[in-house]
Amino acid sequence: MSYLKTFAFVLITTLSMPLYAVDDAVNINSADAREIEKELTGVTETIAKRIVEYREANGPYMTKEDLLKIEGVEYDIININRNSINVEVYGEDDA
Repeated sequence: MSYLKTFAFVLITTLSMPLYAVDDAVNINSADAREIEKELTGVTETIAKRIVEYREANGPYMTKEDLLKIEGVEYDIININRNSINVEVYGEDDA
């Protein structure tokens, strides 16, 4: 019986981990360059500024892969930071 309880605990803990990761994720549609650089592995100050500049010129990112449009962002950066990137778009009435 102890084995079953341990298995259930591990399963529940593992399945809930992505939910916690999203709460700690940086929203690239609202974060400033300093926060993006600080929170995302492999993102330099220059790349972080490009991410913000692109967003301001073209509107919000709809997917994490949209970051590939930024010079200096490779798929590896997205993959490493997949659980740390949030692309939620807030409407004008949302806060």
